[in-house]
Amino acid sequence: MNESDLLKKRRKQLGYSQQYMANQLGVTQQAYSKIEASPTNCSLSKIKQIANILELNVQDLISKYPEPLEAIPVQQINRLENKVNEVSNKLDELLAFFNRA
Repeated sequence: MNESDLLKKRRKQLGYSQQYMANQLGVTQQAYSKIEASPTNCSLSKIKQIANILELNVQDLISKYPEPLEAIPVQQINRLENKVNEVSNKLDELLAFFNRA
């Protein structure tokens, strides 16, 4: 079973629609449909979110990523993810500041 089949099967087992998944991820239904059709074309952070929502192991969803991603050390991925989260938090703070003004 490939990642796409796994996502669809698990989503249906849980009774979730593509629209529900899209809402949880903050994307459109069309964007989620593309992710579900080809999960290896989305970001690692989205893969983690999807795994959490569908109660799946992240490894099951990234086991067939192309070789270049597999070659990146986990520590480097974690550092990059932390930096992305920091930037995201700063952007949220800026948006909140400007929305108050």
